[in-house]
Amino acid sequence: MFSGYRSYQVDKEWKNDVPYIFLASSFNDIEKETKRLVIIEHATNAFRAVIHNDPSSLFHTISLMTNTIAAVHEGFELGIGDAIIVKTLTETYMKSTETVRKDLKSLGDLGKVAESYAGAQATFVKPSPLTATHVYNTFRQIATTSGKDSMFTKRVLIKKLLLSASKLETLYLVRALQGKMRIGMAEQSILTAIAYAHVMSNPDNIFDTKMTGKLSTAVEQVKQAFCELPDYGELVKTLMETGDLNRSFIKPGVPVKPMLAKPTNGVTEVMDRMLKSGRFTCDFKYDGMRAQIHMKEDGTVSVFSRNMESMTSSYPDVVNSIPSTLSNNTKSFIIDTEAVAVDGDGNILPFQVLSTRKRKDASTDEIKVKVCIYAFDILYYNGESTLKKTLAQRRDILYTAFSQVGNSFKFATSMNPSTEEEIAEMLNHAVLSKTEGLMVKSLDDNSSYEPSKRSLNWLKLKKDYLAGMGDSCDLVPIAGYTGRGKRTGVYGAYLLAVYDPDEEVFQSVCKIGTGFSDEDLIQLSDSLTPHIVPQKPSDYYVADVPSLKPDVWFSPTQVWEVLSADLSISPVHMAGHGIVDPNKGIALRFPRFIKVRTDKNITDATTNLSIVDMYQSQASVN
Repeated sequence: MFSGYRSYQVDKEWKNDVPYIFLASSFNDIEKETKRLVIIEHATNAFRAVIHNDPSSLFHTISLMTNTIAAVHEGFELGIGDAIIVKTLTETYMKSTETVRKDLKSLGDLGKVAESYAGAQATFVKPSPLTATHVYNTFRQIATTSGKDSMFTKRVLIKKLLLSASKLETLYLVRALQGKMRIGMAEQSILTAIAYAHVMSNPDNIFDTKMTGKLSTAVEQVKQAFCELPDYGELVKTLMETGDLNRSFIKPGVPVKPMLAKPTNGVTEVMDRMLKSGRFTCDFKYDGMRAQIHMKEDGTVSVFSRNMESMTSSYPDVVNSIPSTLSNNTKSFIIDTEAVAVDGDGNILPFQVLSTRKRKDASTDEIKVKVCIYAFDILYYNGESTLKKTLAQRRDILYTAFSQVGNSFKFATSMNPSTEEEIAEMLNHAVLSKTEGLMVKSLDDNSSYEPSKRSLNWLKLKKDYLAGMGDSCDLVPIAGYTGRGKRTGVYGAYLLAVYDPDEEVFQSVCKIGTGFSDEDLIQLSDSLTPHIVPQKPSDYYVADVPSLKPDVWFSPTQVWEVLSADLSISPVHMAGHGIVDPNKGIALRFPRFIKVRTDKNITDATTNLSIVDMYQSQASVN
């Protein structure tokens, strides 16, 4: 089982920092592979080598492999526009812009273009070899440089890296600067490799007969820790200092990955599932922005979105209102809420109104769209995690820790029904109250808060398509079809996919060409065109049939909300392939575009197993 996890000899020239060429070689090994287990093996070996030779560089190594220079909530992104990179290549390698663009059209990858130029330029002094720490620090400097002459400064920093880089290093430097590493390293694989490397770096574990169990436990603990504290720096610090992952990591100021719900088809299915779990409760499902609100003991308040981005500067009104909601004993907390647009009388407004608020650096005077915070859960209170408590216990804490304040802070409307009639009545009440439907949750048994998990202990009961599929899907556009007639000049249809988090691949689920306004078609085409890739990515599962062959492939960058009439077994689509039928997948029938989910990452898309659940629930109803 562990034959691929080779040993490393100490390199006497590698004691102070990891050579970047070592990482580039590892990236190259990973890029050549399509099998997830082999990819994890390569990453594990790289991390083991770093831990053995220079453990202080492990965080920088992970950051460069994941192409993240900071945790999501810190708000630093490296992505440099192609125009800046092209200009830097012309300055570094003495090429004309026309030559670079011609080579880009031929090779389809700016990294490959730069790689072909590297080594040809003359330098008076041989530059020092690049190291992981130097590259990481330079990337961070590039990301944080702003103001007058910032573009010039960024080009100078990039040029210095390129002049010191070998051909292979140049390839991955440029791709990293673009934010397009193309090596297929997803978050779950990285976390698995970190856990494996941590266990296998202890020589006593290598020949331990209980090695498999230790690896499984470590993977579970690392993933749980990262859900509670999604920060590679904090994770590495714990591994290097104590190795103790069997504890709570949650703390105010760092967002927790939110718990998610399973969709349902109707009241009958809700009753069938919830009666098995004992008492349950129903909350209104508000049509707003999932907002996780934190307060440290020093009174600092932060607001985070469902994909862990800091929204604090967008919601100064919320930050200012929080102190008035606190009970006397409340010193610190993390609460799960929904921020909903309301009018002057507190009436709920559509999500589209909320989306018009300024996304960054809003001042209280500028705010024209008021919001009400609807709180429904508490994850941390006065220095202690509440994740393991039952929902009934957490709700009691929430109601004690806060007070409702006018139309700015309220508790989610809820009731504890016991019959189908009571649920149906509350669903009707929810619809009349201009919400999306209900969230049905276990109160007692198995009702702990599970970060990042889509749990059967939370069920969505939405007003849309209750007689059909029961819920919209969040799908990733992976390919486009050139429009004709009135749609000439834009993409007229798209190929959409679900996400398989176990294999870290995207599986086709439907083609879509309806639900788009003319403005949608233009905006979607403009936003996706920069993400065209020259060939189908290796992590796309799409049948090789003429009916699905697209005009262009996209890298996965967006999530779309889509409704459909129902689901069916498909001989061509790959969603859930082999689960319901040994040779077929599942497809959406008559899909209709609703909106782009800017609040979701691609890994938050509907999963292959969720599609299977939807299909099977539909089949049981029919």
